Amino acid sequence: MKRKVSILIIIFVNLFLSCNVENKKDDYLVISEFFKQKKYDIAFEKLKKYKDSDEKYLYLGVYYSQKKDYKQADDSYKNGLEINPENIKICINRSVLLTLQEKYKDAKNRLLECEKIDSKNQIVQFYFILLNDILGETTELIDRLTKIDTSELSGNQYEKLGIICEKNDKKTLAIKFYDYAIIKYREEKNFNSITKLFEKVVRGKQRNSVHLQAN
Repeated sequence: MKRKVSILIIIFVNLFLSCNVENKKDDYLVISEFFKQKKYDIAFEKLKKYKDSDEKYLYLGVYYSQKKDYKQADDSYKNGLEINPENIKICINRSVLLTLQEKYKDAKNRLLECEKIDSKNQIVQFYFILLNDILGETTELIDRLTKIDTSELSGNQYEKLGIICEKNDKKTLAIKFYDYAIIKYREEKNFNSITKLFEKVVRGKQRNSVHLQAN
């Protein structure tokens, strides 16, 4: 269980960072690049000169979380939500922040707040599934896996869903998510991941075929 949780924490950290470097506003393009290059201190110095906005506090929250200053990170997110209570990224990050501290039930409760902002947001649903897996909530987990609309997810997120399906003995569903992941990885030009996952999918399909023939 401890190993399982530690692996999922790594997933959360990676997604936590990746969901915050895609801002397309001109003022934040430079900041995005610094975050991608992990030059957080340089980004922080530039952010201090920006006018207050929900986007500024979004990035500040990520900066402080990298420093493991979780209180300051959450304060930054709260400031952002005061400016724009509908900022779904900030809401999600407050949940992720609790996950990084292994406060999983609190993180799930915070996701419920995100769901009130946008009940159809697929990133919110994806995080719910990760938390269901950590908390061992199998019934809710399977229900969310079968209902999630995967059109907005990344290759990495599709693959994680496939892994979770496999662990819960949902082989057919796992292969579906792996197939989606390969398509998305191709769009993202992530060819190393395609090769590794393609081998896994082929093996999985062969096992599934044998299972069906035996029955």
